[in-house]
Amino acid sequence: MPLGTAAALEFLAPARGRLVASCRLDEDAERSLQPLWRGETDRVRLGTKAAITDAADTVVCRGRFDWSVRRTKPAG
Repeated sequence: MPLGTAAALEFLAPARGRLVASCRLDEDAERSLQPLWRGETDRVRLGTKAAITDAADTVVCRGRFDWSVRRTKPAG
């Protein structure tokens, strides 16, 4: 279960038309999640970066987001 803990946005240009946000985990974030996936820990902290582009494929905003991710117990 991800919980956002902090965010910072940088607005670069006026947004026009349809907007698309994309975010990928970098190697550090993927490495941070490995102990959680393996069941070695119940909680990890990591950061992600996102870019928002407009209809002309211009980056209009960038952001950094910090997360606390914890394992939840299966239902039942």
